[in-house]
Amino acid sequence: MYPSPILEFVGKLLVPLNEPLITTDVPADPV
Repeated sequence: MYPSPILEFVGKLLVPLNEPLITTDVPADPV
């Protein structure tokens, strides 16, 4: 069980990192 601060920290890191990646990968989608 991880403390909420860690989940919030990871979540904040994943949100900004995934937004540009998903937005760029959806139209590009080289796979």
